[in-house]
Amino acid sequence: MGGDFLAPMIGISMIKELGPLLTAIIISGRNGSSTTAEIATMVVGEEIDALKTMGLNPIQFVVVPKFWAMTLTHAFSEPCATVVGITSSIVVAVFYLGIYVIAFVGELLKSVALIDVVENIIKSVVFSWLIIWVGAFHGFKSQGRRGGGRPGNNGERGDRHFYRDCGRCHLFVYFLTRIHAIKRIYLILLKKKFY
Repeated sequence: MGGDFLAPMIGISMIKELGPLLTAIIISGRNGSSTTAEIATMVVGEEIDALKTMGLNPIQFVVVPKFWAMTLTHAFSEPCATVVGITSSIVVAVFYLGIYVIAFVGELLKSVALIDVVENIIKSVVFSWLIIWVGAFHGFKSQGRRGGGRPGNNGERGDRHFYRDCGRCHLFVYFLTRIHAIKRIYLILLKKKFY
C-alpha cells in the first residue's frame, strides 16, 4: 500500500527536481568555485592580458574548453546521481518500510515518463551552463594587480560564486516548474475545450 504513494513521489521528485538541483549544487561547489578561482588567478597573474597580447581570444581559449567539459560531465553525472538516489530509496522502502521491490519498481515506472528523463537531462545541461558562465564571469571580473587585486582573495570570490550559483539554480528550477505547470494547465483546458 505504501509503495503506491511513495514510489511516484520518489521518482518524480528525484527525476524532475532533486536530482538535477542537488547535482548542480555539488558540481557548483567543486567545479564552479575552482573555475572562478582559476580564472581570477589568471587575471591577477596577467595571463589573460598575455593571451590578448598574443592575439588569442581568452574566452575561446580558457572558457570554451571548460564549457564543453562541464556540459558533458554534468550531463553524464546527473543521471548517475538520480539512479543512486532512487536506488537508495528502494533500499529504504524495502528494508525499513517492508514494501515489496516489484510493487515499488512497478509504481515507479508507471509514474515516470520518458519526457521526464529528457527534461532531467536538459535541466542538468542548463545548470552546467549556468555554473560555468557565472564562474567565468566572476573570474574575469577579478581585478588584476593594477586594480589592487591579489591572489589571496580568489578563494573569497569562489565562495561568492558558489552561493550566487546556488541561488540562480534555485530560481531557474522555480521558473521552469512554473512554466511546466502552466503548460499542463493549458493542455488540460485544451482537451476539455475540444472533447
